[in-house]
Amino acid sequence: MKVIISLLMLCALPAFADHHTGFKSGNDISIVTLRGTVYMTCYTPMPPAWATFYCWDALANPGFSDKFVLSEPVDADKVTLSVTKKNGKIIKKTEKYNAKKNESGDFNLLIDTVFQNPLLELGSNEVSYSMMKKGKEVARGTFIATAAVTEERECRPRSLYGSYSDCTSQAAACNYYFYSENDCQY
Repeated sequence: MKVIISLLMLCALPAFADHHTGFKSGNDISIVTLRGTVYMTCYTPMPPAWATFYCWDALANPGFSDKFVLSEPVDADKVTLSVTKKNGKIIKKTEKYNAKKNESGDFNLLIDTVFQNPLLELGSNEVSYSMMKKGKEVARGTFIATAAVTEERECRPRSLYGSYSDCTSQAAACNYYFYSENDCQY
């Protein structure tokens, strides 16, 4: 009987070994940068329009956003993650926490726009977490998450044909370009 229980526990071990504290898809994010030049010829009711765009984009593996998970179940309804950046600025982000699934909503890890600040920056980031239940802290801790540029890809210059919007929107033209170039993978 002890042998059977030991074998059952051994078989169950990998399920427990996968659980970690941090981001659901992993705490190490690799970034691939893409760049290149696209020459657009766009058809309109008038004579064709032309535009040249220098394009830049990035791919993140496992992704630009992720859920927070805890290694042990905690009865919480919110989680706050905070990181102190190299310049001293503290970034705090709060999401709802589903205790039954043992995971939070999605956190913006690396998207940096006028309207969004990323939680992480390139390099090693010490992330502090605070789990709350009805406004009271029930758990806290830290973990390390890293983000690193692991590859830089340069696409060949390319001439493409498109609609008028492709000549008036750099984002549309660059998305079309990188899609046409298979994200610079040749």
